[in-house]
Amino acid sequence: EFSFVADAFLYKMVRNLVRAIVKVGEGRSDKAKLVSILAAKDRSAAPGTAPASGLCLKSVHY
Repeated sequence: EFSFVADAFLYKMVRNLVRAIVKVGEGRSDKAKLVSILAAKDRSAAPGTAPASGLCLKSVHY
């Protein structure tokens, strides 16, 4: 289970984050690569978008 907290999200941002984290978990990428992707603040550095199936918005807090 993943939880993301932010003031705002970009289009497909959570799906991109999930894809990058899952790749690390599968051993197809490493933590250092994930950190560099996040530090770059450049969407083109991300490995792609996770499929929407299986992802569920549980709550929104204001």
